[in-house]
Amino acid sequence: MIATEPKVSVTGRYSIAKTAKVLEVHRCTIYNYNKSGALPLYHNKINNRPFIKGSDILKIWNLCY
Repeated sequence: MIATEPKVSVTGRYSIAKTAKVLEVHRCTIYNYNKSGALPLYHNKINNRPFIKGSDILKIWNLCY
């Protein structure tokens, strides 16, 4: 995981791939965080694609550092 705080918007919505890139982890790690309950996934109402809130990305980063 990245050692410096990720540059994300607190109100932003990020795809799983973008979240993995920002945190410098594999996509499977994002799914593992979700399965453990540490990182919630939300779904877009229009196309049902999963996304992660920027505030949740910062929370998971703060848990690790």
